[in-house]
Amino acid sequence: MLRDRSFYEPLSEGACFGDAFVTWYNAVSESGNYDPHWRYGMVIAGDPTLKPDARSNDMFAHRRYVSGATGSDTGKNTYATLEAGEPAHAIPSHGKSLWWAWTPTSSGRVYIDTFGSNFDTVLAVYTGMAVNALSLVARADDSAGTTQSQVTFSVSAGTTYKIAVAG
Repeated sequence: MLRDRSFYEPLSEGACFGDAFVTWYNAVSESGNYDPHWRYGMVIAGDPTLKPDARSNDMFAHRRYVSGATGSDTGKNTYATLEAGEPAHAIPSHGKSLWWAWTPTSSGRVYIDTFGSNFDTVLAVYTGMAVNALSLVARADDSAGTTQSQVTFSVSAGTTYKIAVAG
């Protein structure tokens, strides 16, 4: 696939493949104008009106795996949903959720936060293998006088923790 921000950014904002291709083509072509007779990208992508599944880590089964002792990740919940059997992360009505998973390589205490988000977040951490059979480890809503969330908890090396951010 095209390795260029001018193609992927429109997709992340809900554009169809065809529109993202036009944006990319205009950014890299010398003329800066899309020639509607040039259909190379349309052949590769198939139906140019299709949109990618923007909910990549929306479902528990498609959670995004993160690694390392420290780090950060971002996501958009624009197309996120709640799935059947999903627990109430901190309050009964918590909006759309995205899922991550992390397996620490050493035991200790960690914190995870959503500071920097531009919406009211709810954060929850679980263990377990199915969305309808999770064990709560930690959860938070509106931490440190903000509408973002932070959790601090003990981890065991080799245990995979599932992290939900909703809002």
